[in-house]
Amino acid sequence: IDIKTGYANYVNLVDEFGDPDRNRARMEGYMPITSHRVAFERLAHLCLPKDNRAYLLLGTYGTGKSHLLLMLANYLGRDKREVEFGLLRGNWDKVDPDQSAKLQSWRGKGRYLVALVDFGKGGTFEAMVLRAIEEACRRDGYEGFARTHYGEAAAWLRDRREQQAQGGL
Repeated sequence: IDIKTGYANYVNLVDEFGDPDRNRARMEGYMPITSHRVAFERLAHLCLPKDNRAYLLLGTYGTGKSHLLLMLANYLGRDKREVEFGLLRGNWDKVDPDQSAKLQSWRGKGRYLVALVDFGKGGTFEAMVLRAIEEACRRDGYEGFARTHYGEAAAWLRDRREQQAQGGL
């Protein structure tokens, strides 16, 4: 008996995408079932043309929405030469090689910046999205993040805490 541990009772999208070992384990164990393949193809096609729209993925608890989005985040956010992309492609090839080839051709070269919002950290929607973008930039090694109200406020608070710790306030 070979038990696949890729599926679990829940997937923490933000934590698992940010943890290379946990992410790789999810990618390795993922077997794209028919409903996921249909949804994935539609989502991938919607994401790639840059149509400036927002999409909402709805489904009942336990249907694999977060797991599917973790796969999509790796599909968009990884270079095709990275291990995670290869794992996704390899698993897809096992169940639908034609669709796998189509998805690979859609992706082209390079990769996208994947910003995953952690709604559990709180704040306004704008602040949460900006924090996610800043964290994605930092994760990908980009230090030229634009100055924003969020960034300025965070820097001001850091400065005040440092001054307090040094007895300056």
